[in-house]
Amino acid sequence: MRFASADIASRYPLPIDDQLSWSSSSDGAGNLHRVELPIPELPKGYILVPSFSMIGSGGDYGFQFTLATPKRTWALAPIGTDTLRAENPGKRLATHIDYFQASRATGDLRLTLDVVSARPPERYLLTVAARPVEMPPQTGERTSRRLAVAPLSQLTAPRNIRSHICSPTCVTMVLRHHGVTTHIGEIAPLCYHARCGMFGVWPAALHAASRFGAIGAVETFSSTDVAAGIIDQDIPVIASIRHAAGELAGACNDRTSGHLVVCTGWTADQVYVNDSRARDPRDVCTSFARAEFARAWLGHRGASYVILPPQ
Repeated sequence: MRFASADIASRYPLPIDDQLSWSSSSDGAGNLHRVELPIPELPKGYILVPSFSMIGSGGDYGFQFTLATPKRTWALAPIGTDTLRAENPGKRLATHIDYFQASRATGDLRLTLDVVSARPPERYLLTVAARPVEMPPQTGERTSRRLAVAPLSQLTAPRNIRSHICSPTCVTMVLRHHGVTTHIGEIAPLCYHARCGMFGVWPAALHAASRFGAIGAVETFSSTDVAAGIIDQDIPVIASIRHAAGELAGACNDRTSGHLVVCTGWTADQVYVNDSRARDPRDVCTSFARAEFARAWLGHRGASYVILPPQ
């Protein structure tokens, strides 16, 4: 499901369902704006990945997603605010910072988004994706143009953070491609989630990009063809990958339980990427076998950032 204001919907490269009606209230924590969505039954082994981004509406904002049945509520980590509730994992569903995961089939679900901001969201993008956490990837066959995304290496950053900032580095490359003047030293602190102690929290990356007027979403794909279509609209796709030793030939990491790269183009049998883990910036722009990359990306979660250029 995707919901967006009309101006964002007209530019987003994937279908938008509708706009949202917000309810608003004010208390000691500030102005709270809420929307609730019914969620179809979540089968066992499925993940539910919500994301939110907005620009304008009075400056800074924070938000949090909660998922509830009539008897239980689960909450993801709040983004951009400390005034909302803490995480509350349960038995039927687990929270994984970025998403919910069902340990057994769970129905009668309702997703709530609480936004803390000066005014109700006016220019926004809300997405809710569901898929099996593990699934056979669709290698696809669609080809695309190749985007010239200037390379950045995360290993040029200070030693204490350089191994942890693939997400901020990818966001920096995409923002620069979209004409934003910025650098890793500016983006990394904005991506850092203090409560989790991590730079790689997916919704925090989108929150950081929105500070520069670039709205975006976390999408979960099952086929490379969708990403190829987005790249043809001059929008690089940031992909979250994981692989064991020897499963992705030519990768800077021999193995990884989680790493992000920027997809810049597709041929019939190759994918071009910017891999920030390259020690030399000249080696950041590289390519992988399409089928191997599809397994590393789409076989587990298939998570991606899709970030629009600022208007």
